[in-house]
Amino acid sequence: MTSQYRSALSGEDIVQFIDRCGEALDALAPFLDDLNALGGSDFDTGANAARSFAAVKRLMQRSGEEVDSASTFLQALTVYARAGSAGHVGILITSIIAALSSATSANEVRPIDMRAFLASLPNALEDAFSTPAPELMEMATAARAVALDTPDPIDAAHMMVGRASMVVQDALIEATSGWINPGACVFAVMISALHSVYENSLAPLEVARDMMRSLAQSTKISKSSEAPHEGAQFSVDFHVDCMAEDLAEFRASLDERGYRYSMQGSADQLGMGTWRFHIDASDPAAVLPKVGWTRHIVVKDARYGELIGYDELAVQEEESGVLYLSRPTWQRPETVLVIALLRNEHFLEEVASTGAHVILNPIRQDAVLISELMLSAPSRVSLVVAGDEDAAEVAMRAKRLALKSAEVFVVSDTPPYSDVAVSVLAGKAAPIFMPQVGDRTAKITRDLLESAARAAKARVAVLEEADPQTVSFSLKQLVGYGLERVVMIAPEPDMLLRHSIEMALDDRGATQYVEYARDNRTQVVLVNR
Repeated sequence: MTSQYRSALSGEDIVQFIDRCGEALDALAPFLDDLNALGGSDFDTGANAARSFAAVKRLMQRSGEEVDSASTFLQALTVYARAGSAGHVGILITSIIAALSSATSANEVRPIDMRAFLASLPNALEDAFSTPAPELMEMATAARAVALDTPDPIDAAHMMVGRASMVVQDALIEATSGWINPGACVFAVMISALHSVYENSLAPLEVARDMMRSLAQSTKISKSSEAPHEGAQFSVDFHVDCMAEDLAEFRASLDERGYRYSMQGSADQLGMGTWRFHIDASDPAAVLPKVGWTRHIVVKDARYGELIGYDELAVQEEESGVLYLSRPTWQRPETVLVIALLRNEHFLEEVASTGAHVILNPIRQDAVLISELMLSAPSRVSLVVAGDEDAAEVAMRAKRLALKSAEVFVVSDTPPYSDVAVSVLAGKAAPIFMPQVGDRTAKITRDLLESAARAAKARVAVLEEADPQTVSFSLKQLVGYGLERVVMIAPEPDMLLRHSIEMALDDRGATQYVEYARDNRTQVVLVNR
């Protein structure tokens, strides 16, 4: 053994581990996204893995956390990963970091701590997923076998981790027949990154990449995304604070209804804890817990942007029945990022279906989550639409946080605010494909979003009135020939107000159905074509 090998990991070594994971997954993200599509999923495992580590690094740097103690630092990293990671793979990443944290109780990750971590991996995966992928379980079980076969004293921790990395990759190879599980690849990268830190060499990560390259040669990588699996049309992500027994009941209800989900969290000695869930669902509102405090709710259509979007910059002209010019696509299409801050659950599914990231019932603490979305936006340009003034303030706080890490440009909605306006703006802007115009991409994207927001907002008239006579008078002035939708938002289905709306519509020859949505505020909203 030479002095280059580490026998224990310090806090600084853990920082290096996070850095190496992030760098490796940045490079592998497009490859992993393509693998994700082969499984009939949403083309985002690689992007989410890279985004997760980028968020952890930003939160780590922003906090100024001391790295003197590996144990304390890993606890902090677990919190950062739980807060900033994305998708099912983000839960996987958080669970692995949490398992390493649970095994570490000193200023360094000692050899016995690393052995305990490797031995705990099967349990960590079983706790994290409703149905862990067989590939992941085989890999974790192989790592556990290495740990159990390592006797005391552990003379060469780097060799134990090296063997674990080797058997994890072997298990992935043996479990792969045609399709490669991208989440399993992320797992292999993380164990290889640990090995590389112990060896003080990038060679273990290069070996892992070569293994994946070799596996990929035996399978055809598709560039075409597929529709989500039945029952998984939306992804729902949230944090819940509750008692452990309430959590068990909630998980049982998800299992009974057959939902696929992942989760990560823990409880204190009194049984109170915080858990994060990521759930695939066809009915996003139905999977939100009815107990405890549910927050940081993010809902998104599970389809990849290619199946939602349209190209605002495409130039297509037809002459003599021949389509002779269309803007070429040089890379996989992706849509712009629209962040919808929504108050009313009534509009949740329709806004999420546009492709926007929907933050339901945003609170001040959601600023961190929203800032990470802003930072992950293509070209760091995004549109934020708010359902009310409080949500708009949260968005401003998020922008200030994001600007501490990098330059971002945020196109913002303007008053008057309404959840109906959020739906109209998201429907107009969220499906727009990102332009591909080189150095001008950010500016063109900003122009597209500003134009879409102006055009959509011009279609919406918001009356913040509860007096039926005032509403009736105003409606008679506003109703035109292009009326498309009328929504009455009120605490109760006020029949007098509804009657006044209907009479005003009748006077103008309009026949639209008056839609009702329950809310503490009162608004009447008209949407024109």
